[in-house]
Amino acid sequence: QGHSDSVRSVAFSPDGKTLVSGSDDNTIRLWDLNGTAISEPFQGHSAQVLSVAFSPDGKTIVSGSSDNTIRLWDLNGTAISEPFQGHSAQVLSVAFSPDGKTLVSGSYDQTIRLWRGGWRGWLVLCCNRLRYHSIFKEPPDNVAREACEVCQHLVWDQEN
Repeated sequence: QGHSDSVRSVAFSPDGKTLVSGSDDNTIRLWDLNGTAISEPFQGHSAQVLSVAFSPDGKTIVSGSSDNTIRLWDLNGTAISEPFQGHSAQVLSVAFSPDGKTLVSGSYDQTIRLWRGGWRGWLVLCCNRLRYHSIFKEPPDNVAREACEVCQHLVWDQEN
């Protein structure tokens, strides 16, 4: 117990040790196999969470909602990116491809959408395109400096 409304979707983590649930209370929760909540509810959707799934590596959760969006989350409940928008009706089902590089969503709008690359793939692409740009040598403002730090931390340091 822990959700304050109906549970619409559940899924096991790839290692089988954790469960994720999505609810009509607009939240996502992580659970151990004894039914104990592992963290605070993930909040960000503005309507019911209709579908949840783990990435193949178990490090990311995808959710689909009646707010017509798809969201990616880390295991701490932090939204990884802005919501994916494109469906004109509630997102009924979400899943990762086996390699984790593509998301698929199905919607009440009678469409299936493929979301290729995911946020990590796009981040790597963007950072690598900017790697040798002059703005990265001497960032002129805080926004550019923060962008440099994101690329350094999440992309370039991971290459070593």
